[in-house]
Amino acid sequence: LITGPESMPDIDLKTLEEALEEKAFIVHETGEVGELAVENKSEFEVFLQAGDLVKGGLQDRVFSFDLIVPAHSGRVAVGSFCVESGRWRNRVTKQGGAERTDRFNSAKERLSSKDIMMAALHSRSQSRVWEEVNTFQEELGESLGRSMKNQDSPSSLQLTLEQEEVGLTVNEYLDDLLPLVEKSAETVLGYACAINGVLNSAEIYTNSRLFRKLWPRLLRANAIEALGRRSKTASGAGPGVGIDEVRACLNQPPNLKAKSRQVSPRVRIVTRETDKVFLQDTCDLSRGGAWIHRNYLVK
Repeated sequence: LITGPESMPDIDLKTLEEALEEKAFIVHETGEVGELAVENKSEFEVFLQAGDLVKGGLQDRVFSFDLIVPAHSGRVAVGSFCVESGRWRNRVTKQGGAERTDRFNSAKERLSSKDIMMAALHSRSQSRVWEEVNTFQEELGESLGRSMKNQDSPSSLQLTLEQEEVGLTVNEYLDDLLPLVEKSAETVLGYACAINGVLNSAEIYTNSRLFRKLWPRLLRANAIEALGRRSKTASGAGPGVGIDEVRACLNQPPNLKAKSRQVSPRVRIVTRETDKVFLQDTCDLSRGGAWIHRNYLVK
C-alpha cells in the first residue's frame, strides 16, 4: 500500500459504477469505435478512469483516458477502444432480451491485463488492443483448463471476465487482500502490484476516499491478471519485489520529457516514460493543473 498526506482532501468524486447504479449517468453509443459520449445528470462530479470497461452498445468498449465529468454536463466526448471485435449489433442476453444499442448498461469490470493497457494508453492502437485481448483470453483459458471465450460473443473481453470460474478463483485473492486497506491506520492513497515476483504496476490518487471506492475493482483486475499468468509461475517467477524497487519505480526524475494532451476543458493527460516505466498523470486544470491520479505501468 502507498500512504501519505492527501493533497486534495476536499475532492468528492463519484465513480462511474456509482453513478450508473444511481441512474444518474449515461454512456451513449456514438457509432464510432474510437469515441463514446457521456452525460452526467447528477449533482456530483464523476470520475472515469482509463481501463474501465462499459458493456452494451454496438460493441463493448474501454475508456482510453481519465475524465472528470462535471455535474449536469450535457454530452461530453470521451475516447474509447473496442474490446469486442466480432459484434456491431445488439446482443441478446441469457434471459432472452436484447441489450440497447444506443447506450451501455453496466461498468463493473476493468482491463485485467497490463499488455492491453499498454496497447490502449501507450501504443494507442486498436489492432494491438484486439491482439492483446485475444492473447489474454487464451492465457486465462490455459490457466483454468478450458476456453474462457463466451460463445455468445467469443471476442468479448467483458463476457470472458464474467465467466463463473474466473470469479470463483479470484475471490481467494480478494478475501485475503481487500481488508488490507480498511485495516491500515494510515492514509492510503494507492498501491503497487507485483505478479509472479515481478513489479507490474502502481496506482496513486491524491484523495484517499476516491482510492478506497476504486480499490475493489482495481484489485479484482490485478487478481484476474495474476490468474491469467498462473500457468507461467513455475518457469517465469521473479525473485520478489522489495520496497526499494517500488520506491525507484515511483520516484522517477522530474525532468523526464513529457507529452501533454488536453482531453477536456478541465483535464490534461501528461505522459512520461523511461526504458523501464510508462507513467501517466491525470491533471485537473480547475485545481491549478495538479494531478489527481497517477498510473505506472512497468515495461
